Amino acid sequence: MNLKGILLITAFMTITFVESNPFINRDTISQIVEKRSSSVVNVSSKFRVANQQYRRIPGMFGYFFQEHHRPRTRGGEGSGVIVSKDGLVLTNSHVVSEADEIIITLSDGRKYNAVLDSENPLVDLALLRIDDPSFEGNLKSEYVAALGDSDKLKVGEWVIAIGSPFSLEGTVTAGIVSAKGRNLGKGQSHNYGNLIQTDASINPGNSGGPLLNLDGEVVGVNTAINPNGQGLGFSIPINMARRMISDMQQFGEIQQSWLGVAVQDVTQNLASYLSLDSPRGALVQKIIADTPAEKAGIKVGDVILRVNGSEIKDRDQLIYRVQEIPVGEEISIQISRDAKILELKATLAQKQRYKKLSSSKLPFGMMVVPVKKSDIKRLDLLAGTEGALVTEVENNSFASKIGFMEDDVILQVNQTVIKNPQILKNVLTAISEDKEVGIISMIIRNGKINYLELNREHS
Repeated sequence: MNLKGILLITAFMTITFVESNPFINRDTISQIVEKRSSSVVNVSSKFRVANQQYRRIPGMFGYFFQEHHRPRTRGGEGSGVIVSKDGLVLTNSHVVSEADEIIITLSDGRKYNAVLDSENPLVDLALLRIDDPSFEGNLKSEYVAALGDSDKLKVGEWVIAIGSPFSLEGTVTAGIVSAKGRNLGKGQSHNYGNLIQTDASINPGNSGGPLLNLDGEVVGVNTAINPNGQGLGFSIPINMARRMISDMQQFGEIQQSWLGVAVQDVTQNLASYLSLDSPRGALVQKIIADTPAEKAGIKVGDVILRVNGSEIKDRDQLIYRVQEIPVGEEISIQISRDAKILELKATLAQKQRYKKLSSSKLPFGMMVVPVKKSDIKRLDLLAGTEGALVTEVENNSFASKIGFMEDDVILQVNQTVIKNPQILKNVLTAISEDKEVGIISMIIRNGKINYLELNREHS
C-alpha cells in the first residue's frame, strides 16, 4: 500500500474515533461545567469547642493559676450539590454533622444559612435545607443538578469532579472511573464501602461535591482521598443518595431497607468448601425469623452472589445494595447453594428509621426541630423567626420540670441565642455537666414571649 492510501486510512480512523468518543471534542468538558457548575455549592461549617486555658490571679504569696474554659469556634469546609428547587443540598455527613452553624455559598456568590435536615452516617451522606429569611424558596432550574444512574457507570468512562478544594471554589478536575465497588473499611462513624474509584483529583474541600458523567449527570458524591497515594479519589454512588432524597421527599425521613440476614465475607479457604471458583459473595450466617429473607427461602450457608442482577463481591456491598432499594420493593436474589445456582425473590421490609437529625433527642428529655416556614404560619410567628421548636416532651423528664411544652419555640437559654437544635443541644449538654447552674429560657408560647426558670439548687 502506498503512502497516500495509508494516510487516507489513518484519517478515516481518526475521524471515526473522534465521532464515537465525545471526550475528544475539546469543548465537551467546558460545556458540561458551564451548564452544571451552578448546582455546586461551597459548604462552610462552624463548630463550637471548649478551649482549656489558665488564668493568672494574684494571691497573698504571689500568683496562682486558675483553670477556665473559653469557648472557641472551629471551622470546616466542603462542597455540596443542589438537588431540588426548594433548596435541598446533598453533601457528606462528615462535613456538617454536629455543626452549630452551616452556610452555603452558591456559584453566583449568594450566601444562605442552612440546617442539617437529615443524614445517614453509615454511608456518610447528609441533606441540608436552606433555612434563611432571604431565601425565596424557589431556585431556577439551572441551579438544580441532574441525577444519573451509578449502576450504568463503566470502568474507563470519563468523569468530572467539581468542588472547593482548599477554599478554591468552582475547581474542576477530570479523569476516568478506575474501579467500582471499592471498600475502604470503616471510618470514625461510617463505613466506606461500594465506592467509585477515580483518578480525577479529589482534595480536601471536594468532599460532598458531585462526580459527573459526560452527560452532565451526577453519578457520585466525592467523599474520600487516599493520603498515601496519588491519583486515587473515591465517590459514593449516586443511587444511594437518590434513595435517600426520595425517602425524605415522600416520608420526611430516611427508611432503612432490611433483608433480615447476618452475613460475612467469603474467604479463599471458604470458597473451596462452598464450591465457588473464587472468593466472592456474602455468606449467610443467620436468618432472622419472620423477615424477607426467611419468606424468600434463603438458608444458612447460602452465598448471595447477585441482587437485581448486580454482582455482590462481599458483605459490605450487599449491605449497600440493599440500602439503595426502597422499602416494599421486590428484589431478585441469586444464591449459590450446594454447588447450584438458584434465583429467589424477596420483598424488602423496614427495620428501623433514620429520623431527621434536626429532630434530635436532647439531654433533658425532649424532641426539637428547626423552625420552618410552615411552623411560622401555623404558630403565627414573626417572619424570619429562628429557634428550636419543641415537638415532644417526655413525662417526668427534666424538660417537663423546666416547663417546656409541645409547640414552644426556644429562643434563648441562659442568654445564649438558640438558632437551631444543635446549638440548643450543646448548651443543654454543658448545663447538664454543671449541676449548680440554673436555667432561664426565653420561649414563644401562643404567640407571646415567656420565660421558664429553674433553680437547680432546689430542684
